[in-house]
Amino acid sequence: KPKPKPKPKPRPKPKLPLWLGFNQRNTAMEVASRCLQALLLLGLAAFAPGLKLPGGTRVLVVGGSGRVGGSTARAILRAAGAGVKVTVAGRSEVSYANARARWAADGLGVAADDERVSFTACDLNDASSMAAALRSHDVVVHTAGPFQGLSDAKVLKVLLSDLISDEERPSAYVDVCDDAELAGKVLETYGAEAEAKGVTAVLSTGTWPGASSLMAMELQRRLREEHAASTDALDFNFFTSGSGGAGATVLAATFLILGEDALTFKGGKPNRKPTCTDTRKIEFPGIGARDVQRLNLLEAWSSNRVLGVPNTQTFFGTAPFFWNALLAAMARFVPKDLLRDRGFGKALAAVSVAPVYAVDTIFGTANGIRVDASGTTADGDAVSLSAALCHDDLEACVGEAVHAFASAAATSAV
Repeated sequence: KPKPKPKPKPRPKPKLPLWLGFNQRNTAMEVASRCLQALLLLGLAAFAPGLKLPGGTRVLVVGGSGRVGGSTARAILRAAGAGVKVTVAGRSEVSYANARARWAADGLGVAADDERVSFTACDLNDASSMAAALRSHDVVVHTAGPFQGLSDAKVLKVLLSDLISDEERPSAYVDVCDDAELAGKVLETYGAEAEAKGVTAVLSTGTWPGASSLMAMELQRRLREEHAASTDALDFNFFTSGSGGAGATVLAATFLILGEDALTFKGGKPNRKPTCTDTRKIEFPGIGARDVQRLNLLEAWSSNRVLGVPNTQTFFGTAPFFWNALLAAMARFVPKDLLRDRGFGKALAAVSVAPVYAVDTIFGTANGIRVDASGTTADGDAVSLSAALCHDDLEACVGEAVHAFASAAATSAV
């Protein structure tokens, strides 16, 4: 009888999922702590366990009366060392007073009479006004979005200008810019000048972008060091229940993004896809399976530019389901020029806040990030790794993450 042919050796199964242990009970600070060693070796922004601003640090939070800025200010104050002072910069002292009342009511440790925080009026369109607010602070946190449609970084431009002397110039700057075109332009325009003047400037911080980018870096490191594999593709998936409690600015940014095609990279080359298309279902730990669709988010650009990953794409979904349908309908039927108009976006967000917050009370404000990385070993075997960060409150999560980035910048941990 002929000898039976030997059976081919089976290919190892892709290791999907391999969660990094991030769940709704982990704060953004804890997530970043787990990534610290790898991220420091890569020389990019990182967090440290219990990282906080040094005692005596003077922090200016531009847009601190808003949801993102207010959450950041509270996170700084809760973790602050002795003598840390926070100044909220904005146009309206009435808005600041309303924000302080809300901070006191939420029971998160910032009382109505907390003297560590104060207000200063400034106008982002007035360089002199901006310079007066910036002077004599150590750290500047810029949260006054939306950033879509802007042609320059006004705060960083003034910070580096001759309107501020070297002695009064802040030494650290972070922002929450989520627009790839603006971030790329700012990096090219001000990167060398910031370095020459001794200013540590970190762009695009927060949860996403921010923590999502750190998660992608950690997955790339694991593929390289634990599996000797390249990183061939990164998929970013984001979910926010309702508005996530993040305010009118985030709503305005979402409306503005609907006017843009979703940037992806395929084989290292940029490729544009219609926004709010290619719906798929993604599992977010602690949240469940949720529908997500294409949206133009910064991570597709940054992971290609910084990490060199040739294939990248970004997806976003919300709840309840009809919000996804409404966003898709707007992207399809509202003229692109109108959607890209900042005035229209802000006005639409202003009238949408009340009904959106009403829905938030029913569906919650949870936030989920899932990053899927796939690679290939030298033997041609496929390897897949995933990381997820889920939190029950987007507003709180963003504040903790921005605070951690600001602390890293202020303590030269970047």
